[in-house]
Amino acid sequence: LPGRIILKRTVTDSAGRRHRLRIGVIGLLPPQITTWDQFHLSGRLLSRDIVEAARAHVPRLRAGGADLVIALAHTGIESDEWVSGMENAALALAGVPGIDAILAGHSHEVFPVTETERARGIDHAAGCLAGVPTVMAGQRGSHLGVLDLCLQRQKDGRWIVQAHKSEARPVSAGPKRPPVDTDPTVSALVAPAHNATLNLTHKTVGRTQIALHSYLAQIQPDATSQIAAAAQSWALHDEISDLPDTGQPILSASAPFKGGGRAGPSHYTEVSPGPISVRNVADLYPFPNTLCAVHLTGAELEDWLERAASCFHRIVPGRRGQPLWNPAFPSHAFDTITGLCYEINLTEPPRYDPRGQRRPAGGKRIVNLTLDGNPLDPTDRFVVATNNYRAFGGGPYAHPGPARVSVSHTLVQELMARYLATRTISNADVKPNWRFVKLPVGTTAIFESGPGLRRFPEDIRRFGLRDLGDTDQGFARFELPL
Repeated sequence: LPGRIILKRTVTDSAGRRHRLRIGVIGLLPPQITTWDQFHLSGRLLSRDIVEAARAHVPRLRAGGADLVIALAHTGIESDEWVSGMENAALALAGVPGIDAILAGHSHEVFPVTETERARGIDHAAGCLAGVPTVMAGQRGSHLGVLDLCLQRQKDGRWIVQAHKSEARPVSAGPKRPPVDTDPTVSALVAPAHNATLNLTHKTVGRTQIALHSYLAQIQPDATSQIAAAAQSWALHDEISDLPDTGQPILSASAPFKGGGRAGPSHYTEVSPGPISVRNVADLYPFPNTLCAVHLTGAELEDWLERAASCFHRIVPGRRGQPLWNPAFPSHAFDTITGLCYEINLTEPPRYDPRGQRRPAGGKRIVNLTLDGNPLDPTDRFVVATNNYRAFGGGPYAHPGPARVSVSHTLVQELMARYLATRTISNADVKPNWRFVKLPVGTTAIFESGPGLRRFPEDIRRFGLRDLGDTDQGFARFELPL
């Protein structure tokens, strides 16, 4: 049946005896998928809560003869109490009777991490969630997740997990770790496909006169985000045939997709001046999102920007060394909208939490919001080019409803390649459309970026950044005057 299967495997015990095991496997993913990919899945699939689905299907696997049940769960780990529809529900899933082990994911985190302290139900040292063996292998091939289960057969014929070892083995190099040696057998096996991929990704699609990097995307208008935004608005009418010609202003929203965070200090975009290749396009825009247009009012645009500005911690005027970015938000949650100009007042409390829920004491961070030099009218209507993930409520953003979303099935990556083929990128392509509100002298924040930022000393000087060295995770720490 879809979503679950029983695999028959023969194993050998410590005494050399062979046993036939029936291993039940259940696949689970966030119910939000039918919102994010609504234009693909609407009318074809329904989704339900991860925990509720497991409670329904795990007993069926057991009734079908499964000796063990492994959950392949595309969901992250949060310590919050379970609520139906929760996106990162691995901890709650571990409480479902009948699950023997969990392979988690989705949030790009690593579990277990030996230096992390135990939290409620989350035991890194033991490698388990609520007592259930669990592993989560990071992102983009950064780790190999390994679960060793020591099984014991009971007198009644049942198998139980007597002991286990959970390990996320790092593959890529780290600040204190060399890369894992390549396996010659595997390398030879994948060489034809690998070489063909290299030939494709080295193909030139455009040129840039300036370095394109995302090291400062959280503190300044960013070229990597603005190129994506420009490509979206450039392609809008060609790709969305049913877009009504209302004469409404067309804006475009994008975010820094590679901004460190859970993916580590090397997870930043950097393209040197010169040719732009297919590989660089994938670096600028790493997700297989498709183009959409969202029809919004000025008030809804202001709310969109408030959600983006909630990624920052609140800053106290006059205080030094305050953390700037709230790590509960991924970098791709920080949308900026080209076509508008605005300032972000960090002294106000954030309006939204990382789940997009409104905070009771949320403030107003977006100020001086203008279009073509004029204050934005809350009642005016606009068309915003964006991607399907955002248009249908991905991240801490609101879904305006399917009637106000026009869709295309063309990948934004493909549109960017077409767009870049029509021009050479220069400083003129970077529009200074937002900034932080200036705060009293002596107010500073701690800003973390990739160590690659040090290759751009002119940017460091321009912002008056003071280099504070690296964190234990390898991020470069800078003090930012606000």
